[in-house]
Amino acid sequence: MKVLFLCTGNSCRSILGEFTFNHLAPSGWRAMSAGSRPTGYVHPRSLALLESEGISTDSASSKSWEDLQEVPDIVITVCGSAAGEECPAYIGNVLRTHWGVEDPAHVTGTDAQINAAFRKAYTILRARIEAFLALPLARLASDRGSLKTALDEIGQLTPTDETGVFTQIDPCDGDLVEALAAAGLPTTDLGTAQQAFWRHSSGGEVRGFVGIEAYGKAGLLRSLVVPQTQRGQGHGARLIDFAVAQADRTGLTELWLLTDTAAPFFARAGWTPRLRADAPDDIQSSAEFAGLCPSSASCFSLSVPAYL
Repeated sequence: MKVLFLCTGNSCRSILGEFTFNHLAPSGWRAMSAGSRPTGYVHPRSLALLESEGISTDSASSKSWEDLQEVPDIVITVCGSAAGEECPAYIGNVLRTHWGVEDPAHVTGTDAQINAAFRKAYTILRARIEAFLALPLARLASDRGSLKTALDEIGQLTPTDETGVFTQIDPCDGDLVEALAAAGLPTTDLGTAQQAFWRHSSGGEVRGFVGIEAYGKAGLLRSLVVPQTQRGQGHGARLIDFAVAQADRTGLTELWLLTDTAAPFFARAGWTPRLRADAPDDIQSSAEFAGLCPSSASCFSLSVPAYL
């Protein structure tokens, strides 16, 4: 599926959308961007921001929608409402949705204030893109009506202290390792090819971490940790919801876990108590099952489609 991020100048917001989407998207989904009246250049603050997030911008350019070489399946307009900004209307047999974001290029003030405006635009777009990619895309790809409804709802999403933002991180991220060590969770096996980890944060404050190890159609939920000062606020449940949505997006049908401290929490969240020996062979061969977690740890599983 091809997604077009469309605005007027194709210098800031649509560029942020295109490159963030492609950085996060699974195989088979790809974004492009264009403008109805392109400026002819990509704003340097957009490039600097993306690069600071580890997102490559090598192919970034400001271009007209008339020069697109491919027809998109989905068009996302990102123009805002301030100053009566005119939003281009893409003509064609495509799914259209609007994700309004105010143009940071129009902000004046100090460097810090302008950079904050670009950061805000990026944070909004990233949160919406992550929500998009957390949808059951394989099912919605053939149900345009439901997909449009979901995308329209996502277009109203603005990151707040309540929702926060999920960001994929390196398995050896220092903050992750420190949080796991403080909670007494395994760290010696971090960095294998099967692993993916995410940080949940808001306003620069870390809410928690979670990871998945993928083995065929089964996955191992691991490294779910919420800092002591953030507990009791529902962040653990949000981490589970996010991880299950990620599992579904990547084709996993079941998740397994071991815990020696949080069995009641996972039981309340709908996970099923299981015998350790019931886990698939690949899951049992993981470092956590093979010895990092004690034999007294409780074992749980979850059917991903049933949970969603």
